[in-house]
Amino acid sequence: MLTFTEAQKQFIGLFGQTARYHHRYKVFSDFVQCGAIAMHNRFCPDEGLEKQYLNIIKGYKRADVERLAHLLALVRIALNAQACDFLGMMFMQLELGDKHRGQFFTPWSVASMMAKLQFTGLEQKLQTQPFVTISEPGCGAGGMMIAAAVEMQALGYEPSEHMWVSCVDIDTVAVSMAYIQLSSLSIPGEIVLGNVLANERRLVMYTPMHWLGKWPLRIQQYNSEN
Repeated sequence: MLTFTEAQKQFIGLFGQTARYHHRYKVFSDFVQCGAIAMHNRFCPDEGLEKQYLNIIKGYKRADVERLAHLLALVRIALNAQACDFLGMMFMQLELGDKHRGQFFTPWSVASMMAKLQFTGLEQKLQTQPFVTISEPGCGAGGMMIAAAVEMQALGYEPSEHMWVSCVDIDTVAVSMAYIQLSSLSIPGEIVLGNVLANERRLVMYTPMHWLGKWPLRIQQYNSEN
């Protein structure tokens, strides 16, 4: 198994070799969208998302489609080695940030520190209730939710059992990144493409652990009892 650093280096190298006939931002955008759809449709098939996947993939040569799949595998290997905002780190390291779109992802060290400050009462809450729900209206690549899960694990609680998240962002790329990472880290919740201020929910994707952990039933039972 590769180490985190090895997976990181291989990701950067492979990304550079993938679909050189396309702009780097487009390749990254297509990669995370296809990766998110592939992971989602394994547990909850969606015809509309499948059509979107096929429409994206048809613009790539067969060898590059295989490279995209390999990139997704490297993301999962890296996250298995170290829970963090891997895709956000890669996005910034590959210099894909767009000042006009405001696509700059919070450094992992900052997100980790913010999680420690923001969730200081987490342990007390979990002593009186079975789980906590956390909402993030501008989730980006899901870095804050990952940091919260790491903090929870450090306290001795398994995030897949004691944490459900609702992540919303207006950007398709950010939502796709968040879905891949939270799904890979077995964090239950919903990832929403939309605008909280406008009460807009254009697309909702639930992570695999949302279904595997029977969270719809758990949330319903908790709400009916409280």
